This record gives sequence, structure tokens and C-alpha cells, in this order.
Amino acid sequence: MADVLRNSKLDEAAMETERNRILREMNEVENDPIEVVFDYLHDAAFQGTPMSKSPYGRSEVIR
Repeated sequence: MADVLRNSKLDEAAMETERNRILREMNEVENDPIEVVFDYLHDAAFQGTPMSKSPYGRSEVIR
């Protein structure tokens, strides 16, 4: 398992394709009013805990 992690070869084109797909999906979620409301509701219900974070993460991390 360690060998797979240390010696893996990542195809940059595949990584860029996946990155763009994830960003596109995140954009769709951010532009859906119902999803936005549920994100705020979830954040309020679980304030101060890791559960308050969006499962989609932040787009800054993906870029």
C-alpha cells in the first residue's frame, strides 16, 4: 500500500478533467437556491462542529 502511494503516477490531463468536473458540480450546487438554504440550515444546526461544514468543500481547495 505504501508503495502505491509513494510511487503512483498521476496523469495531469486526467487530474485537470476531474478538477473541472468537480468545479462544475460545485457551481451547480451554489446556484441552486434549495441547496444553498440547506447548507445554511445545516451550518446553523451543527454550529461549531465538523458536521457544520458543507460536504462539497471549498472551491479554493480544488483549484
